[in-house]
Parts: sequence; structure tokens; C-alpha cells
Amino acid sequence: MIKRLSSATLAACVLACMILVADEGMWRLDQLPLKQIEQKYGVALTPEDIARVQGAVVRISTGGTGTFASADGLILTNHHVALDCIRTSTLAEQGQAGSQYQLGLLYANGQGVTKDDAKARQWYEKAAVQGHAEAQVNLGILLMYARGGQQDYKMAVYYLRLSANQGNDLAQRRLGQMYERGDGVPQDYVKAYMWYSLGAANGMEAGARLRDALAKRMDPDQIAEAQKLAREWKPKGK
Repeated sequence: MIKRLSSATLAACVLACMILVADEGMWRLDQLPLKQIEQKYGVALTPEDIARVQGAVVRISTGGTGTFASADGLILTNHHVALDCIRTSTLAEQGQAGSQYQLGLLYANGQGVTKDDAKARQWYEKAAVQGHAEAQVNLGILLMYARGGQQDYKMAVYYLRLSANQGNDLAQRRLGQMYERGDGVPQDYVKAYMWYSLGAANGMEAGARLRDALAKRMDPDQIAEAQKLAREWKPKGK
């Protein structure tokens, strides 16, 4: 079935096209070249169309713009605009763990900013000490692989354990690897098997593969003990 676009939707598409094409320039919505638009795109925009498009545009305090993407206030914008908002947000500066984690994520992935594992590590740590499970596991991984600073297996285990105890499946798998290899902790196949099993129970396929591979190096008594520990395990708070 072919659906007709509303005039407001079509207007938004036309205006977006004009912005995306560099040689058309960028036009203020209250100073649109209406005749040029009609001649080039075959669309006659009305004042009502323009008003509705204006109502969907938001000016962001850091200097960028965005578009409302939901009735609940979700805003669609660029990575660099989001980064500036998070970086200058009083929530992040005053210790809001979620904002600190998101800022660390942007630095770790190089989204809207130059990739910087050292800064990612700093922001993850701020959130991790407040009990943010995702920040804890990400910080633990950076510590494991000496990304953004020195390698520190003991601190990696510390943060991975905090996250794993909250039920984070990635942390559970990574902690299992630390026990299997003896990195930062005494080598312990029973605990490694337990953590792999918990990760697998939470949907981590890699945890199941690692557990099954490890089982080939364990005796039946060790496996039985590890399975008992996994059954009795209960998540802990932050």
C-alpha cells in the first residue's frame, strides 16, 4: 500500500535535503527561499508547514541543534553535540554516575571526540566507585589490557568482581578468565567454571564455550563443586 506523506513530513524532508547539500547553503526557517524550493522540489510550503517543522527543532545550549524524535522529549543530534552536553553537564561534574559512564563510553569509542582511553578510564572510575556495573566492567577490561594506563590485574579483578556480583554477564565471563589464567588471583578452575556458568546462565554464549572447554581439564569432583557454587550464588548490591 502506498501511503501519502503529510505536508509537514514532506516539508521536513525537503528542508533536510537542503541542509545536507552543501552548495544550497543553510537557511533560517524564518528566511526560507520559498520560490526556489517550489521550483526545485515542486513543493509549495505553507506557513503552517514551516511552523510545524520549527516546533520539532531544538536549540542546544552548547551551540548545536537537534530534532525531537519522540513525544517524551528524546532528541536526535550529533555525537559532538551530545559529548559537549555530557561534558559540561552539572550532573556529570557533580557526580552523576550514568553521565560519567556515558562520557567514558564516548572517549573509549571515539564518538564525537578523539579516542582517548586515559580519559575513558578516568570517567569510568568515577562512575565505577559509585557502583555503576557497566562502568566497573569496562574499567576492569581497560586495566586488564593496559589501555589508557598501566596494566593492573589486581584492580581489574576488583572492579570485575564488583560488576559480576551485580549480575553483569560480561564481567562474570572476564572474571572467569582471570581465575582460569591466574591473573591477579591464584589460579582456580573451580571459581573460573562457576563464573563462566553464571555468565552463560545470563545469556553469554562465550561463557558457555569457555566453561565447556575448561571442563575438559577438570575432574568430576571439581565440576560438581563449581556447579554447586553457581547454584548457590546470589547477586549482591552496589
